Amino acid sequence: MHEGYGSPIREEPPPYTSPERYESFENPLAGRGSHSFESKDDDRMSSGNPQFGTALYDFTAGGDDELSLTTGEEVEIEYEVDGWFYVKKKRPGRDGKMAGLVPVLYVSQS
Repeated sequence: MHEGYGSPIREEPPPYTSPERYESFENPLAGRGSHSFESKDDDRMSSGNPQFGTALYDFTAGGDDELSLTTGEEVEIEYEVDGWFYVKKKRPGRDGKMAGLVPVLYVSQS
């Protein structure tokens, strides 16, 4: 009974583990998805109308690519990626940085 159950399982995997099929399916999809995402952001944010926002809360940068904000501070929003805005300040903050990533929920768009 155990052998009979094992036979169909051994017959199924070859069609699913064909590396050529998997790679040819995955690579174009990944390239297309990331390209269309970038295009959408570029079109929206580079239309010649700069977007501005105001910090709703204090935010302390947790990494080199992040930017610390103080509540009420005004920023220019360059673009959005995965729940983060890339923003520029009018003047350097406590850490001397002028631009970086901040969480979308910390900035009110005006």
